[in-house]
Amino acid sequence: MYNNTHCSGLDIPAVELVLNHTVPSNPKDYIHRVGRTARAGRGGTAISLVTPYDIRLVHAIEDAINTKLSEYKVDDKEIVNIMTQVSVTRGEAEIQLDELKFNERKLINKRKRLILEGKDPDEEEEKKKQYLKDRHRKRKNRINDKIEEVSSQL
Repeated sequence: MYNNTHCSGLDIPAVELVLNHTVPSNPKDYIHRVGRTARAGRGGTAISLVTPYDIRLVHAIEDAINTKLSEYKVDDKEIVNIMTQVSVTRGEAEIQLDELKFNERKLINKRKRLILEGKDPDEEEEKKKQYLKDRHRKRKNRINDKIEEVSSQL
């Protein structure tokens, strides 16, 4: 996925499809974007998702290119279903990002607290990892000992 900033100065040789999920506000941007499908005489397809709010932008593009763009009708019910899925997915992603930011802040605050206590956060993290590793090893050994004990009784 690229935007105008990403594509500036790039020559992407074999673009067959450009999908504008938002209609560019400047007709020159539209021409630049969809022109990527027609390099060196090749053909391609450009699709723009247009809402009723974008109609004036589409008319400005049509005036700039002196061509009427083709309109493809879509099933409104299907679009509502898709948009619902997108909204739910976006909401879930935002929740995950919020949780990630919370966990990052929690970690930063923990490191600050350790520094204020005169401890090295990296050393403390290493101690914690070693403690958990030792605890896991001891637990595994206890389980193996019990297995041997039960096996010897059989």
